[in-house]
Amino acid sequence: MSVTRELSDAEKRVIALLCEGLPNKEISRRLSLSEATVKVHCRTIFLKIGAANRTDAVLKWLRVPSDEIFWLRRENEELRETIKTLTRSFNVTSGEVAQ
Repeated sequence: MSVTRELSDAEKRVIALLCEGLPNKEISRRLSLSEATVKVHCRTIFLKIGAANRTDAVLKWLRVPSDEIFWLRRENEELRETIKTLTRSFNVTSGEVAQ
C-alpha cells in the first residue's frame, strides 16, 4: 500500500504543512483545528508511515512519487487562495466586514 493511501485526507493536509516547516500552532490555525487535533494527526502519521519524528515523517513523505500527491498540492493551493479571499473580505485590525 502506498503512503498516500494509508493517510486520511486530514493527515495529508497536516503532513503537507509539516513539509513547510510549520509548528503545530500554525498548522492548527491554517486548518481551523485545535492544536490537540493536530498533535493527534501527527502521532497517527508517524505510526502509519513508520516515522520516528517530524523530520523523519517529512523525509518519508517527500519520497512519495509526485503523481500520487499532485492532487494534495493543488488542493493546498486552492485552500491558500480561499484564505486570501476571506482575509481580504474582513478588516483584520477591526474585525469588521469590508464593504
